[in-house]
Amino acid sequence: MGRSTGFWREPRTIIPLDDRFHVRRSLRKFTGKSGYQISFDTDFPAVIRACARHDEVDDEEVWLSEEMINLYIELFSRGFAHSVEVSQDGMLVGGLYGHRFKRRSFWESMFSRAT
Repeated sequence: MGRSTGFWREPRTIIPLDDRFHVRRSLRKFTGKSGYQISFDTDFPAVIRACARHDEVDDEEVWLSEEMINLYIELFSRGFAHSVEVSQDGMLVGGLYGHRFKRRSFWESMFSRAT
């Protein structure tokens, strides 16, 4: 008999962050009422470090090493990596980071400290 090989693919969403990106009115209203501020590429190092969670988990559970963080920060400085920051009352409460390759964006990780 033949072998059956199964696999699971995580569903991903592609979010265009160019002139096609549109924030719906309901989201604009929500962010205005909630006190959340959304920004792009304003604090990449803080976002990637929060995603790494070095201060929250054991070293064995950290997949984003200090070397990888530094490499991504270098990619950011060259314009290839990007971040989305969510702040509330001046504090970073959420975000995500990723990189661009050709015309595609790949979001790697995210974090949230607010509900």
